[in-house]
Amino acid sequence: MRDGKPILAVVGRGRSGKDTMAEWLRDHTVLRFEGGSSWTAADYMAKVLGKSPEDAYRQRHEDRMLWFHALNELRAREGPTCLVRRCLAHSDVVCGLRNKVELEAGRAEGLLDLVVWVDRPTLPDPTVEFTIEDADIIVRNHTTLGDFYGRLERLARTLNILPAGL
Repeated sequence: MRDGKPILAVVGRGRSGKDTMAEWLRDHTVLRFEGGSSWTAADYMAKVLGKSPEDAYRQRHEDRMLWFHALNELRAREGPTCLVRRCLAHSDVVCGLRNKVELEAGRAEGLLDLVVWVDRPTLPDPTVEFTIEDADIIVRNHTTLGDFYGRLERLARTLNILPAGL
């Protein structure tokens, strides 16, 4: 907890709705979110790829496996929680973790209070090294965006992270 607010890790397979959840939390709760692990790593990946940070970030889905391997090398050099710590410098929501050691170290170091898996039927994602079983909470994103937002609002009420008066 930081300033009485929980630190959430929002995880799941690619294209499951993790960023959508983190942005909803930013817009509707007291939690801060300025960008997930990919956004935080864009400057680093731009150097690796020889692109601008904007292009590297925009093309991250096409370069998914390259990002995965390069960021694993970064974690090996700087420590397993380096991206978690970079995210926490500007956010209360750490979105998009993929490395199991990173997730476990974030918990062990007390950096993450709750791991939330966004579950949506998507293609297998070889870059996610942990499973739904490693999460504390599962939020289904199987139907409409409205249904997903409803689940997020109920979660926010349960966690008591809605702004005062709501």
